[in-house]
Amino acid sequence: MCGGKNFFYGAGIIAKKISGKKLVIHVHATEIDRTGGNSVNQYVYDKERKGMHAADAIIAVSNFTKNMIVKHYGISPEKVFVVHNAVDFDFRHSEKNRLGDNKIVLFLARITLQKGPDYFVQAAKKV
Repeated sequence: MCGGKNFFYGAGIIAKKISGKKLVIHVHATEIDRTGGNSVNQYVYDKERKGMHAADAIIAVSNFTKNMIVKHYGISPEKVFVVHNAVDFDFRHSEKNRLGDNKIVLFLARITLQKGPDYFVQAAKKV
């Protein structure tokens, strides 16, 4: 997975050079936060850093991710824009009406440190 994703950084850089168009990348996680800062894969980190520096703009899914990009990859904060993942509130309310008082707790993510499955288990237990 990481190797495939990092392939696209190189492809994006080449496409930018050939086309003369801007390169915008979308970052959900970095090698630093995927590993919790431990046992960072230097190859993956180097590919991410090269891609981020070549990009004209970076879209991060959270302020946390933006801060990781700025702090650990040396990217100017002005180059990183935060666009949060969205929630369809109309769907949530319609499901609540359909389900009544029943509670549903879901976890939809990779089972990795930065996704916080341990926090999910704690929250699900409270619900």
